[in-house]
Amino acid sequence: MNDISQQYLADAREVVIAGKLLLQGYTVSRPLSGACRYDLIAEKDGRFIKIQVKSLKRDSTYKNSPLPYPVYVLEAYSLNPVNGQKKGYTRMEVDVIVGYNHEEDCFAAVPLDDFKGKLSAVVHAKEGTRFQYFNSWQALSEV
Repeated sequence: MNDISQQYLADAREVVIAGKLLLQGYTVSRPLSGACRYDLIAEKDGRFIKIQVKSLKRDSTYKNSPLPYPVYVLEAYSLNPVNGQKKGYTRMEVDVIVGYNHEEDCFAAVPLDDFKGKLSAVVHAKEGTRFQYFNSWQALSEV
């Protein structure tokens, strides 16, 4: 996938996540403006949830870990292309951060509140920190 631009990968992540949400019975909308701080809105039973879609990456600090399952890192910020400054999301802007990993076809949906003001959070694939959000839409019922 090295020859695919980062923008195409970001667009593909949004489409994949939208498809997964549709399969769960959500109506999914996408804003017309790129100036929005969220990528998707998921609606079900009259509840609207603002979703920011990110890349879900293996956490390199767990590379040599004895854990029998992978640990991922999910980032909850945007990057200013001019000065490289990171800007976190607020609860007014986004309800849930969803990370998707193309290579492993897995995702994690974590409520923004669970980041507790930090710009990233780890997600364990099994029994560990935020494991309940791995390949699960539980976060959408928590916001």
